[in-house]
Amino acid sequence: MGAPKRTQKARRRSLLDAWPVFGIAVAIAALPAAAVARKHGAQQGPPAQKAVILDLIALDNRGEPVTDLLASDLQISDNGKRQEVVFFRPNHGKNRIAGPHEFSNRAHPSQPATVILFDLMNERTMTDAITRNELVHALEGQETGEGLYLYILTNRGNFIPIHPLPEPEAEAEAAENWTQRIRPLLDPVLSKIFSLRPIEDWDPGYRFQTTLQAISMLGGQMADVPGRKNLVWVTHGVPSMVPDLSGQPVDLSPQLHRFGTSLERAHIAVYAVDQSTKGAGADMTSLSTQTLQDVSQLTGGRNYVSDSVEVAINEARRDSRVFYTVGYFAPAPPENGKFHKIRVSSGRRGLHLNAERGYYAYADASSGEQEQATLTTAAQSPFDSPDIGLLAKVADPSHPMHLEIQIASEDLVFRQLGDEFEDSLVLLIFESNSEAPARTDGFATRPQAPMAVPIHLSMTPEQREKAIREGTGITRDIALASTTHQVRLVVLDQNSGRYGSLRVPIGTQH
Repeated sequence: MGAPKRTQKARRRSLLDAWPVFGIAVAIAALPAAAVARKHGAQQGPPAQKAVILDLIALDNRGEPVTDLLASDLQISDNGKRQEVVFFRPNHGKNRIAGPHEFSNRAHPSQPATVILFDLMNERTMTDAITRNELVHALEGQETGEGLYLYILTNRGNFIPIHPLPEPEAEAEAAENWTQRIRPLLDPVLSKIFSLRPIEDWDPGYRFQTTLQAISMLGGQMADVPGRKNLVWVTHGVPSMVPDLSGQPVDLSPQLHRFGTSLERAHIAVYAVDQSTKGAGADMTSLSTQTLQDVSQLTGGRNYVSDSVEVAINEARRDSRVFYTVGYFAPAPPENGKFHKIRVSSGRRGLHLNAERGYYAYADASSGEQEQATLTTAAQSPFDSPDIGLLAKVADPSHPMHLEIQIASEDLVFRQLGDEFEDSLVLLIFESNSEAPARTDGFATRPQAPMAVPIHLSMTPEQREKAIREGTGITRDIALASTTHQVRLVVLDQNSGRYGSLRVPIGTQH
């Protein structure tokens, strides 16, 4: 079994290898420097710190999602210092029906993606059968298989997709209730794997490196899916402290921290099930348990003890249906890998909150390089991202020479500078033109460079409040070539690093 070859080739990238991304594809590297720099980038002194963005889960005493949370209900501290909440958005009820000749990246809501990883590389023969039975029971009990995907990580470090992430054109098939057929899908694969398993006395350092690289590869595929994603990692875990050839302990936690940071930057929350903490082969030193706890806390997920596969899947799916995006501007720290502990609390009674517990400040890339990497991810993804609302309208369908673009201002993170609130955006416009030849550099052929439109916004407090309250959008009108048959729009908020994207068919394609 396996994903189609085109899928595997197109998605063969690793979060660890690509973080930060320096090779910018689809001609983004050729953009003018001003297109990916802040308007005030020439000011003296260090660049302004980007907003810290958190995915916040709010539950009541019954474990039900809270849908009426307010920014005023929250208190946030960064390394013990109180922070002002500058961005607060619920991620439920944001759908928008597009009108005639309109296109929206929120017109077709879908179930958030939850990927289940059955980790046989770090599982033990005395618990893998138990895990298989628990996994089958958990999946058969799901009301729908939409948004659920299942992979096996073999003890050789490769993946076997049981129900893989979809291609864009196969999205309609994602609603198929494949979970009811999980036994005939899973059993033949596991029978073959179990019969070929070698002796399990593997070097723990090798398992650590191979596991992180493998999950990073899977994360590279998940990163193409916009918004928050969940990774339910069912595993025995890997220790972050391993012996070297002389028997001396080697601390691998710095690599673990970068791994967790790369997942968090891709908006992947890890729900780790420490499947053997009560069973055979348990890690008596608790080092593997600590690894799973660290990764889940860094990414805003949760960690579970053994026999909790069904609970982990159900809670991951629940958390993704109703959550809030919260942001604050932390003081610019020295980016030396220092850990910043985040605490989100509330004086509201009966409220249980879960978010990322902290972050590591790294200085691996400049702000411009990080923005180029984000734009590349957005441009290459086959999916539209609704994180920043986009609405496009073809002005005259009979002569589609103009496209009116509206950007949802309530999804932007504004920074207060004096008496005004400011933000800077980059709008990329990719035109698919049947008559325009591709650019050729030596042996490499690549598409035409996108049009880059820098947008600087400045609002009074009254204007900002009105824009947020009434949902007033930022509107731009662009002229199109007469032979354009599709436009891809990508907008990046430079204050937060978040982006929205939308594909718009033109003319006869509508």
